Amino acid sequence: MASSSSFKQVTGVWGQECAGNTGNANCDSRIVKQLEFYFSDTNLPYDKFLQARIGLDDGWVPISVLLTFKMLKSITRNPATIASAVRHAAIDSIVEVDDTGVKIRRKPEGVAPAPAPDRGLFKEIV
Repeated sequence: MASSSSFKQVTGVWGQECAGNTGNANCDSRIVKQLEFYFSDTNLPYDKFLQARIGLDDGWVPISVLLTFKMLKSITRNPATIASAVRHAAIDSIVEVDDTGVKIRRKPEGVAPAPAPDRGLFKEIV
């Protein structure tokens, strides 16, 4: 019997890893989109692990911690690539990288919760 595996390793969301492709618009976009999901109002209220990490350092989370997340790790395993992608992200991105390039957080101005719906209108409909 041969001991080598016949399985092909596939990396990245679409089958290719972005490692070393700093500045590649497609890779940068995928990285920022994934980070924005992690820090989004949709995910963050339910992600107790990420909430705990955010609480430790004024909202900053080390990229090394984010690289433990399977989906981000499938896009790239290179912290410098992630930092560069966030630095070059659109100005309306909800995430930012620190000056040292080792931590990411949700931008403070984006942290404000969405306004509560008007309950009076809800009561009128019901």
